Amino acid sequence: MSEQRPVLLKKLLDHQPGLVWQTLTYRSGTQGRLTRQAVLLPIWLWKLDMAGSTQALHLLVSRQVDGSDLKYGLVYTPTGEVSLVTSLHRQMQRYGRAAVAVERAFQDIKQELGLHQNQTRSWMAWYHQVALTMMALHFMLHTRLDEADDLPLLSCSDIKLMLAKSLLNKLNQAETLWQAIEQRHRLRSQNAHLYIYQT
Repeated sequence: MSEQRPVLLKKLLDHQPGLVWQTLTYRSGTQGRLTRQAVLLPIWLWKLDMAGSTQALHLLVSRQVDGSDLKYGLVYTPTGEVSLVTSLHRQMQRYGRAAVAVERAFQDIKQELGLHQNQTRSWMAWYHQVALTMMALHFMLHTRLDEADDLPLLSCSDIKLMLAKSLLNKLNQAETLWQAIEQRHRLRSQNAHLYIYQT
């Protein structure tokens, strides 16, 4: 039985003397070319349910040119041919897309759903506001996914506009508007005792 002990991922590089980093450009940004240093290390995956067999993989490690911002990722290709440039591009594309998706969600939830207009005075009210806003955002994202084939450019702003127009149209007719006012007055009269203060 091997006496080798497991090594933590963050300490793996300390056990790799003479590691040769390659500086690569993975894409062009608004401020010029984006470059990182990267290296591929052969590793083997072993699991109990694999009956003692191992699976050959590669570990992609990348960092900024100054040595900061380490990122790790497993690389697997059925053919066994692994490209360092392609692996780095996919790694950074995954991180970039995740960041863009999160930032876009925050932008929509603030601009379109009014999260930034919250004026609650207690934590419970804040929780309610956030929960309702998240439910509204979930509805909008679900709608965008359902309509992706017919309306690939559908945005949260578009959905908000369609809902506002369709809901307002129900009150455009005088009869419908009057019924809504009467309903409000009935509810108000039922709860009138709540607003009467004895002096």
